[in-house]
Amino acid sequence: MTESETQRQILKYLEINPKVVIAVRVNSGGHRGRMRGAPKGTPDILGQLKNGCFLAIEVKDGKKEATPKQQEFLDKVNNNGGLAFVARSLEDVEAKL
Repeated sequence: MTESETQRQILKYLEINPKVVIAVRVNSGGHRGRMRGAPKGTPDILGQLKNGCFLAIEVKDGKKEATPKQQEFLDKVNNNGGLAFVARSLEDVEAKL
């Protein structure tokens, strides 16, 4: 399964999960020196849980790791009461929620 297919699967799951208020796909990074979407390092999926926690999910396929900027973002969210993690599958998301 490709990374974009996994993202779509996760978003469909989050849409119907009773613990989730909202979850959206975020485009990040630049294109030819211009800003395109959110700043580099912003996770693929952002949202909010019903308990008020900020949700951030970086979707990766295979054994790819989060970039340093992505990991920094995830760490900031986790260190400030949110829930942030790397997911390689829908099962990873189910386990975290």
